[in-house]
Amino acid sequence: MINEIQHNTKKYMLKSLDLFKDTIQKIRTGRPSIHLLDHIMVEYYGVFTPLNKLANVVLENNNLLMITVFDATAVSNIQKSILSSNLNLYPSIMEHNKIRIPLPELTYERKKEFIKTVIFYSEQSKISIRNIRRESNEKIKKLVKKKNVTKDDEYRLLADIQKITDFFINEIDLLLKKKIKELKGN
Repeated sequence: MINEIQHNTKKYMLKSLDLFKDTIQKIRTGRPSIHLLDHIMVEYYGVFTPLNKLANVVLENNNLLMITVFDATAVSNIQKSILSSNLNLYPSIMEHNKIRIPLPELTYERKKEFIKTVIFYSEQSKISIRNIRRESNEKIKKLVKKKNVTKDDEYRLLADIQKITDFFINEIDLLLKKKIKELKGN
């Protein structure tokens, strides 16, 4: 039971960390990337499908993404999905199966906005991790009440959970600093 609590604590905190990584990866730092569109889901014959299953995305130059759609009937749905993605990208249809997305240079104001967004997401992730810690601590305290765990074991387990929490909070802080540095550097 004790090992299960520790294992689940690590597992859920890792999921929270991974979600934070995925979220901040989507925030532009000025360097264009084809991964900018990885999370885009497109309605295709009534089923939401990842964009990379419907099209090939390439970086034409530093300021232009080119999407070659496999099925020309999906072009308008892809365009709509990109427009509604809150990425502030404006795709235009070039040919029957090609979509062009110009990537504007980041302004100072936009970078500041992105930094605030990244800080917000880091705080949300830390809250999530602390909630996981709280739930794990409550489970441990219930085991103590039921006399399944001794007081000494309780202190040791609570300290272990805190070490795990500190590790994941530190990882979030490191990712946050790295992302802010990327944003300021461009």
